[in-house]
Amino acid sequence: MNTKKGSDIVSLLEKFSGTKAIFWDEQLTGPIGLVAEYSFLKELDVVKMFQLKPGCLPSISVKNILFITRPEVELMDCIADNLHSEESQGHSASKEYQLIFVSRRSAVCEQRLKDKGVYGTLTSIDELPVDFFPLDSDVISMELDNVFKDLYVGNEISSLHQIAHGLMSLQSLYGIFPNVVALDKCQESGKIIEVIGGLYEIGEIITIKTAKASTERKIKIIDQSYNKVTITMWSTIAEKFIIAVEKLEDVVVGFAGIKISSFSREDGEIFLDSFDDTLVSINPDIPESAERKRWLKQQ
Repeated sequence: MNTKKGSDIVSLLEKFSGTKAIFWDEQLTGPIGLVAEYSFLKELDVVKMFQLKPGCLPSISVKNILFITRPEVELMDCIADNLHSEESQGHSASKEYQLIFVSRRSAVCEQRLKDKGVYGTLTSIDELPVDFFPLDSDVISMELDNVFKDLYVGNEISSLHQIAHGLMSLQSLYGIFPNVVALDKCQESGKIIEVIGGLYEIGEIITIKTAKASTERKIKIIDQSYNKVTITMWSTIAEKFIIAVEKLEDVVVGFAGIKISSFSREDGEIFLDSFDDTLVSINPDIPESAERKRWLKQQ
């Protein structure tokens, strides 16, 4: 992954002939440094690197000024301030100004630059598609600090495009994901849910000897998201769960009012527990039921 990202940076910087000074979005200096160290960038005629901030740019003799930034409107205001200062000092005639978005271009940001009157000062606008940053040998991150606020507070879904693009990039490097696990279920232990799935294993009724004798029966299903689910039914629910069919794969069961008890991080299996008032439906007459049956017959 580092090799691919390094080659992307090389290809982009080689587009700009001559010496270069980079002005980094502060939030990118650490992550980008993981895939392109300064010694590596110096080989591409990068003379100096600075933190992007409002005001006048440092006096430096280079042909290209590169602004490398996330697509954030407030950062466009900062770049606009830099470019206005350059024009007022008469520096813009001798330099070329390049804007590079990480990881994607933003029409909103470009419009902001137009509104600030500096869009035409930029020689080019590009994007550097760095979807993931390798934090360790087995840990990668998208470094999307504001994604939760964007999605749930601002109702801004543009980050989903980057997430989807990143997942596709991973698959192009390493192949199709063999298993997808919804880790959020682990955080929702105790939540009451509904579930429907194809039945593939039925356990016997077992008497649990505690202070108060109880019975349980475990069954296994494949749910509507193709997760393995083990359901523990207790007492009356366990005793009444009688299925009179010839083939196990012909059975689809639905549960309403059932609790998430735990979640396996190893294989993604979900464990659910019933209540006395949990509703159980066998082969419900709904589209999901027919879909589950077709899937089970193909296995």
